[in-house]
Amino acid sequence: MKEKNGKVNKLHTKYIPAFLMLLAAAIAIVICLIGGYELRYMLISVFAAMLVFFFIGMVIKSVVDRFNMKVRMEDYFKNQKGDSGSR
Repeated sequence: MKEKNGKVNKLHTKYIPAFLMLLAAAIAIVICLIGGYELRYMLISVFAAMLVFFFIGMVIKSVVDRFNMKVRMEDYFKNQKGDSGSR
């Protein structure tokens, strides 16, 4: 899978923030329905949960992408050292 900047992302990390946001919304809705919240407070709490977990998902995505890039660079330099000795 190619991204805009030309990097290959095999982990499909672009879905992490959306998945966490939807999961948080589902859990918040269930809690609000069980708790008997009014509609206005239910919408505010679900929206707040979605925002918070979207930003948490973005942080997790950036950490995973950074780790993935670090591993690839180490593999790249390891392969470069191995290739230069065979010439």
